[in-house]
Amino acid sequence: MARTLRFGDIKVRPLGFESFGVRSMATLIETPDVTVLVDPGVSIPPKRYGLPPADEEWEALEEVREEIQRAADRADVITISHYHYDHHTPFLEREYEACDEETAKELYSDRLVLLKDPEENINPNQMRRAKALTSRLEEEGVEYEVADERSFEFGDTRLEFSPPFPHGPEGTSLGYVLCLRVRTENATVLHASDVQGPVYRPALEWIVEDRPDLVLISGPPTYLLGFRFSKENLEKASDHLLEMSDRVGQVILDHHLLRDKKYRDRLSDVYESSNVVTAAEAVGEEERLLEAHRDELSGEE
Repeated sequence: MARTLRFGDIKVRPLGFESFGVRSMATLIETPDVTVLVDPGVSIPPKRYGLPPADEEWEALEEVREEIQRAADRADVITISHYHYDHHTPFLEREYEACDEETAKELYSDRLVLLKDPEENINPNQMRRAKALTSRLEEEGVEYEVADERSFEFGDTRLEFSPPFPHGPEGTSLGYVLCLRVRTENATVLHASDVQGPVYRPALEWIVEDRPDLVLISGPPTYLLGFRFSKENLEKASDHLLEMSDRVGQVILDHHLLRDKKYRDRLSDVYESSNVVTAAEAVGEEERLLEAHRDELSGEE
């Protein structure tokens, strides 16, 4: 598979990221012992610049949804870092997530689901979504376990979950997320979903403590700068990312950050690091920042 990256005995296939044209951090991670589908969700926003999605965005949404469903067929384990729809697939018919009940059944059936605690360290909106998901998993007979601060072993592979970290800055109303460390005897890959930089210092320390070979991480939401994201938090995220780049093998920096046309200017010092790339760059593809360029794609720049 052209998109597959290798780190020791771990294979990593990015499935959906903003540099592929959608909102997602869906990733397939395969070791000799277990295949893990991380955050199997994808979405496009109903409105951006006051405009509906362009045709190219709908096409990208369908492509990534198909990638996620194919990856699920190979997966033994599914992990869910939190309950935003671009990070999990609900048992609902949702146009902007390209899913319905059958999509969810096919995705979760016969797999172990390791998920963010649905009742603790969670905001009300995500708690409702978590309850809806776990209730349907129970109805479908799908095994699931709460993963916060726990480790799970599959042969010589260890899946280690972080404490719940803020979805961005400390005190955010957006709730909490889990990071996942996949460790084998000769490699470590870390998926850091929606920590937005990270802004929160303890999240950075957890991410870099074992010097992973690869970190897949959400960048700061600079498209919300001055609205829901402050310049101070951007400076923190930048400083933390520079520190991270010195302490890990490779960084795939994507997701929220790439909703901004000027994302490289916002973090120019970070992207000057030779080991910091977007998901598309990592797999040798051209970036498709479709949401960021929706105005141009719609002819209404």
